[in-house]
Amino acid sequence: MWCHIEVSHGGRGLTLIRHEGFWIINGNSVTRNLISKCVVCRKFHGRLGQQKMASIPSERTEVVPPFTYCGVDMFGPFNVKQKRSVVKRYCALFTCLNSRAVHIEVCNDLSTDSFILALRRFMGRRGNVRIMRSDNGTNFVGAKNELDKSFKELDHEKVKRFLQSKGSEWII
Repeated sequence: MWCHIEVSHGGRGLTLIRHEGFWIINGNSVTRNLISKCVVCRKFHGRLGQQKMASIPSERTEVVPPFTYCGVDMFGPFNVKQKRSVVKRYCALFTCLNSRAVHIEVCNDLSTDSFILALRRFMGRRGNVRIMRSDNGTNFVGAKNELDKSFKELDHEKVKRFLQSKGSEWII
């Protein structure tokens, strides 16, 4: 290892010691094994990583007005002071799939009615949505214990009926 470091982490040919006419028995395999375990050489000569990307949905490549295709997610709770009491509030996060613009609406809780009211406010400001995507709450892993109880109360069919009346589609 000392000789390998002295030759600045050179290859097997530079590292192999042939000193004063002595030949090291099994020297090639010992040197190759030593170099393969060298951390510095593994970093320098390691393979480059390749990025793996999924295909882009067709909604993200069309030229359409903002928020025609959008994703929705819920986050919170936030403690808000209301008069003399402190109440929990949640937020609905709407993101445009084309321009990555963000729209945030405040919800009183995670109930279906509160979400529909936030969706109505969003559509009143931004216009009707052609396709809306959500992740069905799997991103709530960090706050799973508290949010599981509330998110189960959300009636997805009621939200889908509201969106169909507006000519929109919700993909979960």
